[in-house]
Amino acid sequence: MLLYIILMVPALLLTIWASIRVNGQFSRYSKVASKKGYTGYQAAREILDKSGLSHVKIQEVRGRLSDHYDPSNNVLRLSMDVSRVPSIASIGVAAHEAGHAIQQAKNYSLLGLRQALVPVTQFSAWVFNILVIAGIVVGFTFHSMGLFKVALIFLAVTVFFSIITLPVELNASSRARKLLLQYGIVTKGEDVHVGRVLNSAAMTYIAAAASSVITLVYYLIGFGSSRD
Repeated sequence: MLLYIILMVPALLLTIWASIRVNGQFSRYSKVASKKGYTGYQAAREILDKSGLSHVKIQEVRGRLSDHYDPSNNVLRLSMDVSRVPSIASIGVAAHEAGHAIQQAKNYSLLGLRQALVPVTQFSAWVFNILVIAGIVVGFTFHSMGLFKVALIFLAVTVFFSIITLPVELNASSRARKLLLQYGIVTKGEDVHVGRVLNSAAMTYIAAAASSVITLVYYLIGFGSSRD
């Protein structure tokens, strides 16, 4: 338990800091109006249309920062705070999600890999929890070690998914910032502020990846110690 605390405290602090930062940056730049008056919806719609993706629909959803792109239905879903508000934060978030639609249209390989891994990762996370509980119930014996070895394989799948997610998200943000300037949705100065919003959001994915890797390291160390 002490080892787990030592390993996880930095990851937990990073996760908390990332969450505070993304919420803080979104709140800050939600108060900074777009010079050209674009709402998140209008920015996303223009990026999609000019990228040849007029068929991609945009829908409003409830919840704060619940914005996401649904690749299976070609639907970009924006929260009301993003869709209706003409702010730098709204434009940045909406453009980022539009970036995912463009990734799919251009057959961005890592996005395809991540999409394929979603059901596998969900199943692996479920199996991992079941096997860990089973191993604890059985006890740390020769037989239970087999359970934990299998559990580690399933955990590794979830870690791989979180790592793959990083470049996908960073690429979507990079595309978003470039297209916002290219299509004249933001000015040269505004894109710097958009970048701050997108960079803070990226930290949440970095924190998630770090936490998953540390969890895997903890179980690997625990597994090795139990065998000795």
